[in-house]
Amino acid sequence: MTRSLLRAQQVHWSLPPGHGIDADTGLQRALAPLDRFCELAGLLLAGRPDRRLLNDLDHGRAYLPEIDLELLTG
Repeated sequence: MTRSLLRAQQVHWSLPPGHGIDADTGLQRALAPLDRFCELAGLLLAGRPDRRLLNDLDHGRAYLPEIDLELLTG
């Protein structure tokens, strides 16, 4: 759940000048992680976490794959 919130928040992180994103793109990038957070929170509150889903998420895409680390180190 924490990863979902951090992914949604990533649109606010500072990027090098000229590499920012527009508001519409930022909102779209935030919506999917927020939806995932709500899904996971609902399962947790209902007392039935989906262990398969959690395992799939844990072994899924790299964390913040959209960020080009080369730009941040330069």
